[in-house]
Amino acid sequence: RFEDELLHKSKFIDKFSTGQKHAITHFEEILGKMTDKLTEKEEECERLRNEFERREKMIGDLVAQLSELNEEKLSMAQSALDMATEFEEKIFVLQGDLERQRSKYDQARKAL
Repeated sequence: RFEDELLHKSKFIDKFSTGQKHAITHFEEILGKMTDKLTEKEEECERLRNEFERREKMIGDLVAQLSELNEEKLSMAQSALDMATEFEEKIFVLQGDLERQRSKYDQARKAL
């Protein structure tokens, strides 16, 4: 009877031990899957971080180009304004010359 009881307890321990081994194996599988998903998420985060940094640099480059273009536009506008001012001054001088010539012409015509 004692041996039967020991045998029964031994079988129980074996079953319990086997159950624990299966549970541990199952939890290890779950942990492995979770680790894989975490690794995937970390890789995705790294990819997104790299993409963000790439786009941030691209935006910085575009801002620099836009600033450069604005400076060029301002320079061109200033040049155009300078040319227009110079042209206006020349027109004013030419108008004065034209008035003097007209006056001389009128005087010469009256003299004839």
